[in-house]
Amino acid sequence: MDKKAYGFTIVELLVVIVVIAILAAVSIVAYNGIQKRARESRIMTQLVSLRKQMEVDKVLNGKWAFEDDIRACIANAPGGWAGYEQCGTSTSGSLNGNTSAINEVITYHVQRYITQNLANSGSSGSGFYGWFARPPLGISATGAIQFCIGVPVVMDAAVSSTEAFYISSEKLGVSPKGSNTWCTS
Repeated sequence: MDKKAYGFTIVELLVVIVVIAILAAVSIVAYNGIQKRARESRIMTQLVSLRKQMEVDKVLNGKWAFEDDIRACIANAPGGWAGYEQCGTSTSGSLNGNTSAINEVITYHVQRYITQNLANSGSSGSGFYGWFARPPLGISATGAIQFCIGVPVVMDAAVSSTEAFYISSEKLGVSPKGSNTWCTS
């Protein structure tokens, strides 16, 4: 009596498992790349919209939406924790001539404006991951408020400026991703 064997050999099963594992790995890598590009695209779109809104506010009112708050803090910062909550610096009194405190105040108010005016302010894994300032930052010789804020698109404690978009008081629009010289050129 001839007995027929049904089923697969162990080698055939291992080959199928390896092929499935390779396909899964390729799919995961592709999916992560698509997610990153989608996040970058969304952040860029939000920043373009925000920068346009900032410029419209400036044209209609003759100043940045946050300019009165900045100038009030520079004229007389309350100091301490209240000063930090209101102005972004713990330095008290007049900040005229204190470049570092003025830069803190400007950075604080621009970042607060960004947070308040964007629906997605980083509460999920696909939002903004923070900010950092670049020159020009401060008060120009003509008294104009200058800023350049970088918005990273990746979550990393040591985020590189090549993974950020920039908005600036000196230029309309938003920088290409990672344009380190965009703020100063």
